[in-house]
Amino acid sequence: MFNFLKNSIFCFWGLFCCTFSLMAQSDSVTSIKSSKHPKVQLRTRAQKDRILLRWAVDEPYAWKQSALTGFMVERMTVMQDSQRIKKPTWKRLTLTPLVPKPKEDWLKAFEKIPQAAIIAQCLFGESLEIKTDMNHLFKEKEALEQRFTFALMAADQSFEAASLAGWAYTDIDVKSNEKYVYRVTAALPKKVLAIDTAFAFVALSDYAELPKPLDLQASFGVKKVMLSWDYALLAAEYASYFVEKSEDSTTFARAVNLPVMVMNTPENGTLSRMYFTDSLETTDKKFFYRVRGITCFGEVSPPSEVIWGTGRERMSFAPNITDFKIQNDSTVALFWTLPEDSLNVLLQHFELSRSNTSETGYVPVVPKISKAERMIVFKGLQPSNYFTIAAVDRYGEKYVSFPQLVQPIDSTPPAIPTGLEGFVNDSGVVQLTWVPNKETDIYGYHIYKGNIATEEFALITRNPIQTAAFTDSVDLKMLNSKTYYKIAALDRRFNQSAPSKVLILDKPDHIPPITPQFTDFKLEEGKVKLIWENSPSEDVFCHRLYRLDPNLGQWKLLKEFKGADTTTFSDVETRGGLQVSYTLVAVDKSRNESPPSAPITVTVPVDKRNRPAVRDLRALVDRKSAKVLIDWLYEEREVVEFQIYRAFAAEAISLWQVLKADKRGLVDDKLIINNIYRYAVRAVFSDGSMSTWKEVKINY
Repeated sequence: MFNFLKNSIFCFWGLFCCTFSLMAQSDSVTSIKSSKHPKVQLRTRAQKDRILLRWAVDEPYAWKQSALTGFMVERMTVMQDSQRIKKPTWKRLTLTPLVPKPKEDWLKAFEKIPQAAIIAQCLFGESLEIKTDMNHLFKEKEALEQRFTFALMAADQSFEAASLAGWAYTDIDVKSNEKYVYRVTAALPKKVLAIDTAFAFVALSDYAELPKPLDLQASFGVKKVMLSWDYALLAAEYASYFVEKSEDSTTFARAVNLPVMVMNTPENGTLSRMYFTDSLETTDKKFFYRVRGITCFGEVSPPSEVIWGTGRERMSFAPNITDFKIQNDSTVALFWTLPEDSLNVLLQHFELSRSNTSETGYVPVVPKISKAERMIVFKGLQPSNYFTIAAVDRYGEKYVSFPQLVQPIDSTPPAIPTGLEGFVNDSGVVQLTWVPNKETDIYGYHIYKGNIATEEFALITRNPIQTAAFTDSVDLKMLNSKTYYKIAALDRRFNQSAPSKVLILDKPDHIPPITPQFTDFKLEEGKVKLIWENSPSEDVFCHRLYRLDPNLGQWKLLKEFKGADTTTFSDVETRGGLQVSYTLVAVDKSRNESPPSAPITVTVPVDKRNRPAVRDLRALVDRKSAKVLIDWLYEEREVVEFQIYRAFAAEAISLWQVLKADKRGLVDDKLIINNIYRYAVRAVFSDGSMSTWKEVKINY
């Protein structure tokens, strides 16, 4: 980082001898333009009573082309009192394009606003002589990019300078109950160069206090201090910073008059911290520092936390661990050197620290070692140890050696992992967990998998898993219903434990069982006996037999058979002359159903020797009207008539009436009281056969 402009670096009184025309450079600029499509980039800031706008064109050649033709600013009110405006319209805030201010305004601003001088020089200063060869074109391109960079950088330091250039606008005609969309358009004709318009949505309610800079740190040396603070976190807020200095922690003044800013960025495009170096007048006085951020709208943030220190001498060298000797599994002797130097008088003592890793986690294990010592015996080795030796000076500052790895001989494998659990979800994702091993030198775990219980398990983790959890996947379309896992632990010496117990997981079953098949049928006394082969699938839970309902045209469940033992069934609910269809379905334990078997259709023959009798034959007496109602039920087909027989008192029963096949009752009104009447009904079929006799008797 650099302090920007210690003194005014440009002389501007003769600056405007050149014309305010772009014609002198337009041809060359066009010839070296970028392949990127230029855009207007817009930022806004809501203050308590106004809205500030700042913009810039993001390509050098487009920036130069549009600089003097200016920009139009428009506003659309889109919400009022939290209600959306139905037909919002654009309002011009600038009746004419915003262009750079006249020469007199620039000259007046130079003394108070040094950034204005930079922008003016970049916009209107002398340019290279234009030539057509490639060497001059590259020089012209480089000069243009420098003008572009410095102009925008200066505009970011001063809102007033940006306003002079026509790159900023302050809208004071705003209301707290409204929300706006702003549009900034380059006035340059599109036939000359098309530049994309910028939009922004903002309201006064968006106002927020500026955050203070964070994580200010200081490294004090001999009459100097290196300050650093977090840049990346607030990079969107602050373009530069003021560094403030105090000798009493109360009265602060700027360490340098101009802001501290980023002049270049790393190749990866990201900068995590910002740095500033200041000189100190003495080594025996405390100095206090803080920083303030500066927005591209000229706002200055609240100060950071204060940090202080004293300029002092520093040791020239850090210790170096030169050797170690392992005495047993728990003890090591460490040896180090410290180069001789006149500043070694600052040394107070040494400090031994240890960690499980080389980068972080170091903890002092011997905090004070005599400054005369160059060897120490340490007891309490772990399977893997990283040691550092630090020289501690009289100010408490530590000068730390490079880490030294110490590993005692270890051929003992870790304990077998326990608590292996898991499940497979409906998508085939496997989640495994287990109890972490307690050893301090555990490096990780290997995961082994098998698809069949008898096969050799395969290692599925290329590198050891560092956590006690693992995610895998299985193919649910494969026919195996289970998957198998086991794990082994590894220590940092790559000693591997024996494998854990095998974990058997059931896979979600989306595969239906194989369809059962009918093999035969038999007709026994007018009933249907079905014979079939069950599904050969191992996970069958039951078989279901369906019969087609001829009235509804739908299949209805007739019987469910658990297990796989039943292979026959006799349907006793059939009637002679009916055509009946059957099908079978197998259901597995996951309730997957097989496709239905090929239907079997059977015509039930009529048993002419024993036609069924009518059902529910009744004789109901109505004494008030002196009548008897005779009725019955009958569902057999091919009936042509019903024969009704009657007997009075002790006389023999004889044919009384013959009814059509669609009749199911009649009335007897020829009655004599105090007598016994008998009635009988039988059906006559089209083939001449008759049903069984059915009789009923009443007292009248």
